[in-house]
Amino acid sequence: MTDPLAQLAASTLQARLRARLGHNAVSVRPYGKNLIVDLEDEGGREPVARLVGNGAGLYQPGFRNHRGGWAPLPGVGDLECAADLLADALGSFLGPL
Repeated sequence: MTDPLAQLAASTLQARLRARLGHNAVSVRPYGKNLIVDLEDEGGREPVARLVGNGAGLYQPGFRNHRGGWAPLPGVGDLECAADLLADALGSFLGPL
């Protein structure tokens, strides 16, 4: 069963990213303390970014590299700040597929 707080954080992040990016092709799902950002199209979902939670309400944004691993982005912040960091750093890569 999904943690209700993690689900709320995912929903909040998804709404903020959709508002910042101007489209609904991004979805967010919780994965433990992390929030995974997927791009959606008619073929399915592709994970492209994540926020790593530290358990104290702070998140480190990161992106999926070409090898399929995760690379951190600079900056740490609360959910809204981390969402803005992610959108600013990866906005052009988070466009609709």
